Amino acid sequence: MSEFKEKNLFEIYFNMTQEEVIEYYQELRKKLFLEDNPVKGIEIRRKIYQIIRLFLKIDAITKKRKVTILGDQRNIIIDYKSKYEHEGKVSFTGSKIQKDKSRIYTCTHIGRYDIESAIYGINDSSYFIMADPGESYQNIDGLLLRAHGVSWFEMANRFDAHTVNVRQIKILNQGGNELNFGEAAYCLDPINPVGKIHPGLVNRGIKTNSRIVPVSMEQYENNGIKNYVLNIGRSIDLTGAYSSEAENISFFIQSEMINLKRQIWKQYGGGKPTEEEFITNPDSLERYKEWIDFTMRDVPSYYTIEDIIRETYHPSELTIKSLKKLKYLKS
Repeated sequence: MSEFKEKNLFEIYFNMTQEEVIEYYQELRKKLFLEDNPVKGIEIRRKIYQIIRLFLKIDAITKKRKVTILGDQRNIIIDYKSKYEHEGKVSFTGSKIQKDKSRIYTCTHIGRYDIESAIYGINDSSYFIMADPGESYQNIDGLLLRAHGVSWFEMANRFDAHTVNVRQIKILNQGGNELNFGEAAYCLDPINPVGKIHPGLVNRGIKTNSRIVPVSMEQYENNGIKNYVLNIGRSIDLTGAYSSEAENISFFIQSEMINLKRQIWKQYGGGKPTEEEFITNPDSLERYKEWIDFTMRDVPSYYTIEDIIRETYHPSELTIKSLKKLKYLKS
């Protein structure tokens, strides 16, 4: 086997095919995993984060987008263990953003431009986890992500997925933060406001004693202006939690994100029907199609609904059945 040689950005952007770049980065991540060194650049990225936000703001203005913050409750800390020890009562501690612990922001995934909107909206330097980067390895968006802080991986490669988990644990232990889309893909479920949350992010929070901050996002468009509305929830403290509780904590995070999403709908409009309403209303399928088409309107053609469902963490049977009826999935 020939010795692995690292490439510079010029080679990556101008001298390599996308297939070569995808293979190259998997090999690079394997090399870095085996070397097991600390992650570099956390502090410098923290310092330039506001410059990144400025670039994102300019980009949003020129492309007729904006980010609106409906609410920000991360100054409220939920002690997850006390929530159970006190008969369902949640203990709260009001304060500024708790800088004593790293933060894992997990946000709903809603379509094109939600990455830029989330990075801008949370206003906190955080390494973004991105699966199957594809063109991002070699485009301008990728350059911005590199400057901001990103952990890429190929979802189909289990070892590659493991390396990104190890990398993120290092970042959190070194005082960095994380931003992820816990649903793994766009939630195309016809009735559930938020998809199931992958317990892997909870395990990272437990292992690194980090707080998890749920964030919900929704997109609207009025007079040609795309509005991405974020609702930032309460910080969940996992002190004393065990990995065996990760699944239950994931459900709790999902319920928090559902409440945040419904608050957005109440203020700005939108929503999803109940299962009974969806099944009994003859117009439900057509309305569902209109919502999917709106969600997918800016998404590049190479990222298909079949890709989304393949990446979704446990899609429901109703979702699969409905998408097949609409011919978005093969029967």
